[in-house]
Amino acid sequence: MQLSANIEQVAFLTKRNETLGKKCEELVEKNKILREERDDAVQLVSSMKREVESIQANLDLRLVEYKRMESDLATARDRERMWKVEKLELERKLAAKDSLLLSERKKAEEQKKRDKAHFEALEKKLKSEQPGWEAQLGVLILRPFQEAVYHAVEVVKKEFGAQLKELQEQMRPLKEQSCTIASYHITDGRPPRVLSAPPLPATPNSPITFADPETYTKLVETKPSRNMLKPIGNTVMALAFINPTM
Repeated sequence: MQLSANIEQVAFLTKRNETLGKKCEELVEKNKILREERDDAVQLVSSMKREVESIQANLDLRLVEYKRMESDLATARDRERMWKVEKLELERKLAAKDSLLLSERKKAEEQKKRDKAHFEALEKKLKSEQPGWEAQLGVLILRPFQEAVYHAVEVVKKEFGAQLKELQEQMRPLKEQSCTIASYHITDGRPPRVLSAPPLPATPNSPITFADPETYTKLVETKPSRNMLKPIGNTVMALAFINPTM
């Protein structure tokens, strides 16, 4: 009786121990899983802490940049106000200058009209009192220029006169030969007939000379054309176009 009770008790304890062992193994597995989860959580917390620190550093930088941008914005607003004031001042000055310029332009145009009318009146008065004033003015203005041209022509003649004569002497036989050949071809070999026109000069294109002082004086005192004299403002410019043939 006692033995059977002990056997039952041992069987019960064995079964309970087996159950407890299984539970212990399950608890060990659970603890292991929990430890792993704890380690993962610790790593996650440390990484999140680093991220938080990085975010905080970025936030600090952003705050500093924000403060700098606020300062720049305040400076820009101050400059904008100053620029607006300067713009208004410049616009006011520009408007004043424009009005002054318009008034000066009107005054200049009116003065120009008065000067033109005065000049026309003086010109009419001068024409009525002195009809030959244009010729006198042309002589006074053209004489120095024509004298300078005359002296230049004389200098060129003195320096190159001998060479021109020598060249003309060398060209004379060639001209005579060319005239003979031309007349031969024109008459088809027949003797040339006597023409009524006078013979050509021996030295064509000879330089113009003013050996006669009276001729030069007449040329200088020739009345200039209207194209030579053009009024400009209150003065008279004489435009002389002289082309000496060399």
